[in-house]
Amino acid sequence: MDGRAQVSLQLVNEGNGFEDVTLELTDVPVGWTADISGYGNFVRIAPAGTRSFPVTITAPVGTPPGEVVIVARMWGSDGLTTALLRVHVPEVFSVDVLMDEETRTLTPPGTVSFPFDLVSTGNALGEARLSVEGMPIDWDFAFTDPEGVASVSYALNVGQTGTALLSLKVPIEAQGDTQAIDLVVRDRFGNLLARMPIYVRLRLPDLSVVNMLVLPSQPREGTPMTVRATVLNLGMADAEDVSVVLKDGNTVIDRDTLSIIPTMGELEVVLYMVPNQGRRTLVLEVDPADVIRERSEANNIVKRHVDVAAPPDRPVVTPAVAQASVAVVLTISILGLLGGTESGKYAFLTLIFIPRYTKIKKDKVLDLYLRGKIHGYIIANPGEHYN
Repeated sequence: MDGRAQVSLQLVNEGNGFEDVTLELTDVPVGWTADISGYGNFVRIAPAGTRSFPVTITAPVGTPPGEVVIVARMWGSDGLTTALLRVHVPEVFSVDVLMDEETRTLTPPGTVSFPFDLVSTGNALGEARLSVEGMPIDWDFAFTDPEGVASVSYALNVGQTGTALLSLKVPIEAQGDTQAIDLVVRDRFGNLLARMPIYVRLRLPDLSVVNMLVLPSQPREGTPMTVRATVLNLGMADAEDVSVVLKDGNTVIDRDTLSIIPTMGELEVVLYMVPNQGRRTLVLEVDPADVIRERSEANNIVKRHVDVAAPPDRPVVTPAVAQASVAVVLTISILGLLGGTESGKYAFLTLIFIPRYTKIKKDKVLDLYLRGKIHGYIIANPGEHYN
């Protein structure tokens, strides 16, 4: 018997009248229990009737093997009737696994350890053999005793406790969030004694792009456009040097690098582009080169379709009119600046004789892309100035 047994106690009334009987279990060994289920103070049995009652018998841990006899006593109109319940206690080797913490957290690569105790709960000497099941194929494991000696087998006597340590080596390529692994204990015949699930929670970042916003909401070709979004880190580790790119279809338009996004933190990214007319597919992607190992790569991209209108109409101005307009504006501006004084007039006359065309160095001219970024920033952040 492995701790508990159940037998059926059957009562038969062979007479032709109702019979009220009482029951009792005696000779129960110390530490044992024997209970009759469904029985009160007495039981009434109909003529030629039968009643059955289950009897549950429990033996304490460490009960030696052998036979135990428990007496069932019944009192009725014919006096006392007895029956013997013979309980055979075999040799049993059983083990319980006790572990303080079944979940450990690790940043790959590394080794995580699970100390545990093996407690012999049977009535016989036995051997507990340890193994793991469900471990990823590229992981490794080792069992050691308190002295650090590798061991997968522990001989335990009745009531004895053995201490062991399971170490799991997690490679840098480990993926996912939480990995469940079974610690398995079997006897020397391969019979299962215990199975305990343990969990390794990988401490990895998990980057995501949300709240993508395009400004202006109705963009035009040739007009700078701003794309804003929030980059989240939903993982259990900080993410450093996070690259974010803005693409028009498959073409990279702009990029930025966020120095660090703490665990459960967020940062805003602002990128710019000068769109072409038509329906554009804008793509914001975080960590496009997969440099950062994450818990999940499925949430690194967000897409949005944007309709870009044709550029605004511009009035056609002839070169002569344009030159005259510029000359008038310059003349009025310079006269106002110089104030019409004699010295001012002299300065104005000297300005007239400045060469008509003056070379401007290339590094002093803002290209279309940089002008677009400045324009987009002004649109996205109205009211800001150089301070």
